[in-house]
Amino acid sequence: EASPISCVGADNRDAGRAAAAHVLEWGHRQIGLLFPPTTGNDRASDRYSGAQNVLHEQGISVPDNWSVEAPYSISDAKEAVSEMLSGPNRPTALICGNDVLAQGAIYAALREGRAGPRDLSIIGIGDFKGSREMEPGLSTVRLPARRIGLLAGERLAHSIIHSERDVFRICCDIELIARETCAAP
Repeated sequence: EASPISCVGADNRDAGRAAAAHVLEWGHRQIGLLFPPTTGNDRASDRYSGAQNVLHEQGISVPDNWSVEAPYSISDAKEAVSEMLSGPNRPTALICGNDVLAQGAIYAALREGRAGPRDLSIIGIGDFKGSREMEPGLSTVRLPARRIGLLAGERLAHSIIHSERDVFRICCDIELIARETCAAP
């Protein structure tokens, strides 16, 4: 049996839940999902399951062709979303597993003539550098990466200096950042 390890992070299931709740609050019912491959990626898997749980609780099922995986790449996200938008039935909102995929989704929407959040609302997860500066600013769920890194460094240094072997688990708060990429359908 594996021994417990120390951890500093954020609850990725909560991040997925927050993203799904946000598009639902805008009144969306036709919702697509764009996530990195979840196999072997517990962060992506937890975000995906959190979003799916909220949608399921609201009686929303996502068609298979609206639930797609794309690598951590703007160009791959653009292609995946362009394909999703090429069919006769299209989502009105898209939940993306990270902000890079969300950026690709925005570019795909523009390329497909869906220029604003009323045509396709998009939300990411992460609040990466540049997400606020995008035009329009990306709605996202902020994961406090800097705080996580600082706390992890402090705890590690303290453990080394004081020869402590205590296991610690710190979960930092996430925050919904509502910007301009989500609107009512």
